[in-house]
Amino acid sequence: MNYPAFEEDRPLEQSTGAVSPEAGKTYSGPIVAINDKYLVQDVGSDQRLVRHSRQDLHGSSVASLASGTKVEIRYPANRIGIVSEWGAKQVEGSASKGLTPKGLCN
Repeated sequence: MNYPAFEEDRPLEQSTGAVSPEAGKTYSGPIVAINDKYLVQDVGSDQRLVRHSRQDLHGSSVASLASGTKVEIRYPANRIGIVSEWGAKQVEGSASKGLTPKGLCN
């Protein structure tokens, strides 16, 4: 996909085509560029790009993020971004559904 507002030949920290994230918002979409300091995410609205500082990101998948990975990044407060991958399977057993395992009922 072509991102006309994103200058791929410039360092990510100097890119004028991407905006900084805001506290209280959630950003969903694929990573379109990444380096050791920043990642740029396409959030889909008018090809809007968001530049996230990697030092502010937290979650189990942060170390393995790559260009093309679909992620959701939440900023519940301040500059802390919580990362989760789209399509990541959540473990849900019978206990989480409120069901009683067989043999435990009278």
